[in-house]
Amino acid sequence: MSPVSDPSAGTRERIISAAREEFAQFGIDGARVDRIARKAAVNKAMLYYHFHSKELLYEAVVKEFFLGVVERLRSHIEAFENLEQALAELAETHAQMVKQAPGIVPILLRELANPQSNLCEWIAGAIGGSGITSIAEQRLDEAVRSGRFRKIEIRQAMISFITMSLGYHLMAPLVDRVWNVTDREVFVRERKAAIVDLFLNGVKVKPI
Repeated sequence: MSPVSDPSAGTRERIISAAREEFAQFGIDGARVDRIARKAAVNKAMLYYHFHSKELLYEAVVKEFFLGVVERLRSHIEAFENLEQALAELAETHAQMVKQAPGIVPILLRELANPQSNLCEWIAGAIGGSGITSIAEQRLDEAVRSGRFRKIEIRQAMISFITMSLGYHLMAPLVDRVWNVTDREVFVRERKAAIVDLFLNGVKVKPI
């Protein structure tokens, strides 16, 4: 039976959504299964039927979200003809990631702060295994070989772009106060174009 026609698919989605909010606010240790079940409009037996434990539910929240992000990036980046479009899509994906599931940011920050995080290891494997990094490196290398970009250390360049793109979303509560950002939605929309422009102007070969 397909997920579209399976009524349990909707139940699972509601549980995942409610759990993401709960884990974002309280972390895995402080999260309560009964609150998650109440928000998802299911009983605890139904929640345990789908996920078996709070720990497995937490893993599902993180893994299902990042699988969706990786799938989107892979399908879009492969379709683009040039690096500029690929970079714009990466910035757009980061923005949509936070807009559609704001609770993922505090969850991700907690995982990044945990040196023993198995989920960070899993996320890294999912991204690496998808081929996204290889495609990005190939596009950058092609731009360097064609003479459009100056010679650069490709890993450093990609890490710099990701940091520029994702960094604001991770630090927005602080950055908004420091730089007096009063309309985050407008700022994010402008920033997507700004970071692509800034990155490309840093790596393009300058006319003599």
